[in-house]
Amino acid sequence: MADAAQVAVAMNPPAPPGAPVNNWMAPPEVGPDTPAGAGAAAVPPGLEYLTFLDQVLVQQVVELLEAFSGWETNNKYAIKNAMGQQCYYAFEESGCCAKQCCAENRGFEMKIVDNSQREVMHAKREFNCCATKCCWLPCCGCTRHEIQVESPPGVVIGKVYNKCSFWRKTFAVCLGSEEEGFNEILEIVGPLFTDRGCCVCCDVSFTIYSSQTGDEVGCLKKQFTGMAKEMFTDADNFSVTFPKDLDVRAKALLVNAVFLIDFLFFEKKAEPVKVSSA
Repeated sequence: MADAAQVAVAMNPPAPPGAPVNNWMAPPEVGPDTPAGAGAAAVPPGLEYLTFLDQVLVQQVVELLEAFSGWETNNKYAIKNAMGQQCYYAFEESGCCAKQCCAENRGFEMKIVDNSQREVMHAKREFNCCATKCCWLPCCGCTRHEIQVESPPGVVIGKVYNKCSFWRKTFAVCLGSEEEGFNEILEIVGPLFTDRGCCVCCDVSFTIYSSQTGDEVGCLKKQFTGMAKEMFTDADNFSVTFPKDLDVRAKALLVNAVFLIDFLFFEKKAEPVKVSSA
């Protein structure tokens, strides 16, 4: 009975602080003092839970087949609240040849479902043979790594892509669609060194800035998970913090930015340092 109760709590997490006790998963009510665009109409179906959060944890599931054989498998992620209770689950869909031949550069589709197995977000990354991680080269679409996000599936809400910078890995978070145009609202700036081989035994923090004011508004952090896990798997844990009153669509884009950053910098296992005998 205790196990059944624990499963029920994990699949139906309690209301976050500040949320109404009854029917807290329902969209927020719109009142006369509600800011424009902050009401229920601006919340895509299934993302109501995100409106109450200021932090999410994204934990990649360890694949034993991949860990022991090196055979690349589809990535899967548990998306949790700050208390560690799962609220969404993401799983990759991509071709077998793409995974083995293109590795971290592969194109993929990422489906994000809630605890009732309803798909609430759909992310797509196209394979781009000319895309680069170099700071100063992704100045146009043909050299960018980009992920486009839909919520609900079929309705584009924005995209995240790497952009030109002088020396630090930088990403633009844009709301909008091809028809309406994209508007950059946030900028994610990484440290000087990001790859797993350089930062195998420490956290790696990407700072989130407002594109309008330049103020720091949050942090996307790849967390150190222990030497054994870092060395023998490519499964990573991330945390994303942001203002609680941030547009829920922007929160959704930041969650999906984790997938792009994970593929670009942390999908390879850390290689042991070779010591010369000379």
